[in-house]
Amino acid sequence: MGVRADASGPRGAGGAQGSGFAVDDEGRILTNAHVVGGAGEVRVVLPASFEVGETAVAIGSPLGYDGSVSAGVVSATRRTISAPNGYATGDAIQTDAPINHGSSGGPPLDLDGRVIGVNDQIADSGVDGNVGIGFAIPSDTAAEVAGRLARDGDVSHAWLGVAAVRAAPTAPGAT
Repeated sequence: MGVRADASGPRGAGGAQGSGFAVDDEGRILTNAHVVGGAGEVRVVLPASFEVGETAVAIGSPLGYDGSVSAGVVSATRRTISAPNGYATGDAIQTDAPINHGSSGGPPLDLDGRVIGVNDQIADSGVDGNVGIGFAIPSDTAAEVAGRLARDGDVSHAWLGVAAVRAAPTAPGAT
């Protein structure tokens, strides 16, 4: 997985910039010493640039079949989905790449092998399996939550409990 690292420290206001990649399940990033050497702080940014129509490759263990790969396209972005705990997110990626039970938590990738998100759920159609509409949490959102979990041990999301809807225009004088 490619990452971008921005380092700040004694080398000046701009710091250094570079790239790297994840090398293990612990989240360790490998990069060159000149990218982070002497830095007081390093910020890792996971790529999340993708567009509707781009290929999405989903990796997971659907229905217990370990190491499965399926492909589809990014069907839409910024979809609102609700987690089992009722928390809604409005930036989900919709894909038609088959995501079934057991694929949740696996990565959807672009054709360059970059992680674009985390497989999250399938549309509820009354069928207990994929119906061609799956959702993933974008990698930048997942990285933010993972960072807060590592730092604080838990993550709380604000939730107001109301939703906005677009009102239909009314004719002048109508009530």
